[in-house]
Amino acid sequence: LDTVARLVRHSLPETLALRIEPSPAPLWTWIDATMLEQALINLILNARDATGPLGRITLRAHAARLDAAQATPLQMSPGDCVCIEVQDDGSGMDAQTMARVFEPFFTTKRPGSGTGLGLAVVYGFVRQSGGAIDLRSTPGQGTTVALWLPPPEPPGDDDEDAADGAPPPPAQQGLALLVDDDAQVRRVIRRSLLEVGYGGLE
Repeated sequence: LDTVARLVRHSLPETLALRIEPSPAPLWTWIDATMLEQALINLILNARDATGPLGRITLRAHAARLDAAQATPLQMSPGDCVCIEVQDDGSGMDAQTMARVFEPFFTTKRPGSGTGLGLAVVYGFVRQSGGAIDLRSTPGQGTTVALWLPPPEPPGDDDEDAADGAPPPPAQQGLALLVDDDAQVRRVIRRSLLEVGYGGLE
């Protein structure tokens, strides 16, 4: 969390309060660390836009345990997990906006201020990592975005084969040349290409 705070601090007004609440104990999850940092930075910058220069943003992480009632709507298995939250005290969102907030190209920002891909990318990354996003918001009171991430799985037979030097199965069906002037668009398309077995040359 401290790394994310250092990376994003220069993009926030000096009058905006950024509070970090790390877990008292180490937390472990199997996830791409760079992509997680980018996701959290994206969420913090969205919170900045919603709060204004005198707002307050809180970034916290803690261990959690999901019971069946909590896990079902998140499409996760009950049990231990890691929860990382970005909370702001900004303008908040109504139910109609919340229903569309993870749609690609949907944005509430003025023209020229965003592509509407940020939250869609975060959602896709977290779901691809086996986690879930929980969004809570009240107009005029702020928004909390919670990333629920699964704990690392214990080593299995596949891991033992990899350790023995067994070659991985072929992952690429071909190579695609990817050209676009928007980095976020390229990121979404590149992930889609990888999912169907194609490498992307940007």
